[in-house]
Amino acid sequence: MKLLIILICLIWQSIFLIYATRNFLKRRLRKEPIVQYPKVSLRQQLLIIGVMAELLHAGIDPLNAIKSGIEILEEKQREKYLDVIAGKKINEQDYLSNSITLILNSSITGSKISDNLRLNLETFQRSHRNEVLKAIKKSEVYLLGPLGLCFLPTFMLIAVVPLIGSLITGFMS
Repeated sequence: MKLLIILICLIWQSIFLIYATRNFLKRRLRKEPIVQYPKVSLRQQLLIIGVMAELLHAGIDPLNAIKSGIEILEEKQREKYLDVIAGKKINEQDYLSNSITLILNSSITGSKISDNLRLNLETFQRSHRNEVLKAIKKSEVYLLGPLGLCFLPTFMLIAVVPLIGSLITGFMS
């Protein structure tokens, strides 16, 4: 009898959990599909920011300066920045998209942006240089692993083990 009651309870819980899960999945909000954009190298981004800063300094219209700057990108890479110009929200913010947003905002307010853009470019270059230096410092640590795994055991077998063996035989005799 007790076994029958436990079995009925387990069946009831299973049915309830299936029903509740189905209702939860129906009510859950669907997320908007995320657009995947191709990557643009940091060096290329910094080059485009520099070109846009020079065009703005020369007195070119901000929108034309942006379009001229991103013209050197491939068509699929250019789509991301055209979406930024159109005002679409994108998930992958990078230096170039931030600079484009800055230029568009300054064109609305009417402030001179070329000097600020140059300062931002120098800041981006400095931060990129610091990241590269940190990666180089980390690589020094990572290079010690193969050194320890390959050369240290060989050195121990060739130099240290025979030396200890000769010392032991010397003390024994």
